[in-house]
Amino acid sequence: MEANPKLMEVAAEIIRNIESYLSVKMDSLEVYSIFQNIYSINSQKRESSNVDKKLAKEITKKFITDYFLISDVTLLPASRSLYEDLYLHIMPMLSRLRLGIKVENNLLDSLLLEYRATFLKVKKSQRKSIMN
Repeated sequence: MEANPKLMEVAAEIIRNIESYLSVKMDSLEVYSIFQNIYSINSQKRESSNVDKKLAKEITKKFITDYFLISDVTLLPASRSLYEDLYLHIMPMLSRLRLGIKVENNLLDSLLLEYRATFLKVKKSQRKSIMN
């Protein structure tokens, strides 16, 4: 983080804005989490290759077709929006994986409780994909 003081300041400013908007005090580690995400997104912009883009496209299509049990992503109504949202989530994920950046998700436990059925369905469909 010391090597990127501008990104660090942006992360700190984002945290200050969130704290001000929500009238809460956030844990000081949140600055680091924001920094990681900004760094990953910035790296993704600079370093993403056609391979990453193709891989993200394939992963996105595979998730959607396996989850909804369809043969083509365009068969799903509103698939364009879902595809774009998922693709934009997967691209920085690939950058983080490539760079070895691990991002903690403080909401993971509550998300798993609230969306357990969805999580298990995605997990099951991806296991099938790996086996094939």
